[in-house]
Amino acid sequence: MSKKIKFHVIALQETKVKEDSTKTQVSGDMLILGCKLPNKNIGGVGFLVKKDIAPFVDSYNIFSPRLVVLRLKTPGRRDIAIYSCYAPTSAAEDEEREAFYNELESVIKQDAASFYKFVLGDFNAIFGENGSGKIRRFGLDIRVENGDRLEELLWSTGLVHKLIGQQNWSKIDDINEDYENLVRMLMELEKLCRLPPVKEERISEETKKLLKMRTHLKKTTLIPLNWNVKRLI
Repeated sequence: MSKKIKFHVIALQETKVKEDSTKTQVSGDMLILGCKLPNKNIGGVGFLVKKDIAPFVDSYNIFSPRLVVLRLKTPGRRDIAIYSCYAPTSAAEDEEREAFYNELESVIKQDAASFYKFVLGDFNAIFGENGSGKIRRFGLDIRVENGDRLEELLWSTGLVHKLIGQQNWSKIDDINEDYENLVRMLMELEKLCRLPPVKEERISEETKKLLKMRTHLKKTTLIPLNWNVKRLI
């Protein structure tokens, strides 16, 4: 399936596998899978990482069947943290939904502010239309309770941006901007992987000098000593 689409990192939900696993596919892509909920055929999250991006994977953590985080170490740029989530539906118990959002908030805050953070997944939430003026034109349909929880998460974790020159906090105007930034950074990492490797010197400069001196000594001819035996007698 991954051969038919262009991608760098795909966040997976509802994998429904029985146990956690990490595999390298024949294509060289890295597959990270988290197990489903115990005794239920629900959940399981993970990532599919393109082979050109895999060398930049610094770490990953499978926190639960609903949450996994992938961290990329980017040379010369801000590190990236990508969260793959699968939130309980509105039919789930309040305690279960509260536990999910509390865990997600805690995990996001654990990563340093220097990380470029992307939260992806299925939140089973509807924001609603411009109710508070914060969602702008990206809200759809009538807001549900999970929409309130998701908005609270965005504000509590600092996943919204301040518009320069304005006092009010709001989402960025272009909803695709963050996504385009992520794609651009991943494409740059891909190019780095394709660069020819820099050959490291196996011999230090000091060793080279010693070898040069050794060669010079070998070429030096020894001057024979002619002893006058008669004069010694």
